[in-house]
Amino acid sequence: MALDAVFRDQWGRVLAILAGILGDIELAEDAAAEAFAIAAERWPREGEPANPTGWLVTTARNRAIDQLRRQRVLAAKTALLAKVLAEAGAIGSVLEFGANVGLNLVALRGLLPGAEFTAVEINHKAAEELRSFGWLKTHEESVFAFQQRESADLVLTSGLLIHIHPEKLGEVYRTLHAASRRYICVIEYYNPTPVEVVYRGEKEKLFKRDFAGELLDAYPDLRLCGYGFQYHRDPNFPMDDVSWFLMEKR
Repeated sequence: MALDAVFRDQWGRVLAILAGILGDIELAEDAAAEAFAIAAERWPREGEPANPTGWLVTTARNRAIDQLRRQRVLAAKTALLAKVLAEAGAIGSVLEFGANVGLNLVALRGLLPGAEFTAVEINHKAAEELRSFGWLKTHEESVFAFQQRESADLVLTSGLLIHIHPEKLGEVYRTLHAASRRYICVIEYYNPTPVEVVYRGEKEKLFKRDFAGELLDAYPDLRLCGYGFQYHRDPNFPMDDVSWFLMEKR
């Protein structure tokens, strides 16, 4: 059956099933439209599935679940970053190293609508998504390759330093410090003493330590402005157990 025929015959059924699953007609409509768009791109190349309606419902449901998960993560990040900004002065520009798909920057844009944003991200797929936003500058490279082409009022890392081998942390610290005009914020796993954690069965891939303390010791012109903890059992904004530290250049 041609896709246009599936759309005519099955749109109402797919939408009804999704609305019953999701309990939100607007979300169901968005998810169904996205599923049909994916089908239009894939089916001519891969062939029509044996059960087109089932395929569309499953694809749409998975997309809706991803969207809801993204919204929950974005809400938690917004809550955390609002606490960070409460300890800071005026910020007109933000640079994030290891921006991934940009949820921190999306949250910060909602909190700082007039600011300029820059992302440094080595993963090509993530960098492509960052470019699709249209409102931030993206450098597709690692923190080690980053040259001091620009600086920002706030330099941010989140879940980046924990994956840097301890022998290379000094180089990353220098980059963060040089790129910051005023503030450095690190959102990472904390441990008072350095410890290595087996990550997905591999060694030397994840490290916990006092990243902020090491930055403060290495750069006397930094002072601690604020710090906090986000708990995975928070009733409103659950998040992985991370600590945040905001430092200011004096």
